[in-house]
Amino acid sequence: MRDEGFSKIIPETVKGLFKKLNIGMNDVDKLVFPCFFKAEHRAISKRLGAKPDQVIDSMHEVSGDTGAAHPLVMLVSALEASKPGDRILLAGFGQGCDALYFRVTEKIKSLMDYHMHRFRDQVLVEVRNSEPADLADPGLALIKRRILEKSNDLFGDPILRSIIFSQFSYIEQ
Repeated sequence: MRDEGFSKIIPETVKGLFKKLNIGMNDVDKLVFPCFFKAEHRAISKRLGAKPDQVIDSMHEVSGDTGAAHPLVMLVSALEASKPGDRILLAGFGQGCDALYFRVTEKIKSLMDYHMHRFRDQVLVEVRNSEPADLADPGLALIKRRILEKSNDLFGDPILRSIIFSQFSYIEQ
């Protein structure tokens, strides 16, 4: 799984996005992708040509593995440290891989100054406080809706339009 998934599919997907957008790693300020294995996270980053200061920490020591929400938790961390003009590449691996490219706008200053860590906390709280039935829903519809509603309420503006979980694991203990 690790060799074929993280090590192969993430780089292929990111390079595909680079080709489609006619950009390269020099057009990325922050590279965001979850990988539980630190050495593998570093190896993939290096394979993509990323410098260590471009790579966002996987945050596993801080939050554990939050499953499908983990790329979003990491994105929030990247946004908290961003300034206008920063370019963020986000990749999420699950049953396939998605790669997204963002450019941070001027609005980040006022949003993050005011809301700082509340957005990340909101995502974590919503996922962790979900009922087992909500987590068993293959589309995670209720969880997505709650994160959207609470996050947009937090920002005071509907800046999020949808949430996509590209990876999700539910283990009942």
